[in-house]
Amino acid sequence: MVEDERVEDALRDVVGGAVDVSREAYGDFLARAHEEATRRVLERLTLVIRHAPIFGALIELEQSWLETEALGERAPARKRKEVLIQAQLVLEHLLVAWKLRWPIRGAAAPLAEKDRAFNKKILEGIAARLGFSTPLPPSLAHVRKGKIESAGENQHGASLRPDLLAALLIANHEPDHPLWRLARALPDGLMMLNRLGELCDAGAHASSRTFVLEELRAQLETVYAVCEATRE
Repeated sequence: MVEDERVEDALRDVVGGAVDVSREAYGDFLARAHEEATRRVLERLTLVIRHAPIFGALIELEQSWLETEALGERAPARKRKEVLIQAQLVLEHLLVAWKLRWPIRGAAAPLAEKDRAFNKKILEGIAARLGFSTPLPPSLAHVRKGKIESAGENQHGASLRPDLLAALLIANHEPDHPLWRLARALPDGLMMLNRLGELCDAGAHASSRTFVLEELRAQLETVYAVCEATRE
């Protein structure tokens, strides 16, 4: 018997074909679910996305959502949290790709070590210059300078909020940075990304938290919107 029979049973109408509980059949089922997830990603973002570093992460996100969507209200809490984790991973892959092209080392230099009000003013000024809505929520504007500095030192990994703020600081001097395009397409883009970070934090710190499907769908749409707005 597979670990979670409810997943394979509920998904048969999504990917087509009969699904039973044998390991061989379940492996075939997962392959077909992967194909469906790939089709959905390509349908949303066209063939160009195949060459992007986030392609694989997008497929994993879409497959996770496909399974959760099919289960509906029966989806267990861990499956719902998986959608949020995968969504955050897509965006972190995107941030890594950005900082390899627009390095963020030293980006935190204009910020103070402990003066939150000063840093908030700096960050909101840059955000407004790019075209983003302000004020920024405290959970974003009050990220410590040290965390943003650490983001600049780690060239091959990312943490959503620190890397996003480092990218914002760099974009202030890089007119071709993707954040300019994001601001034009989604003025609330920083807040949308921060909302995803808040939900991921809530899921990590509250094991009993169950997210409603509408909220998960909104985060999926946020990821697609950001990918669409920032691609060249």
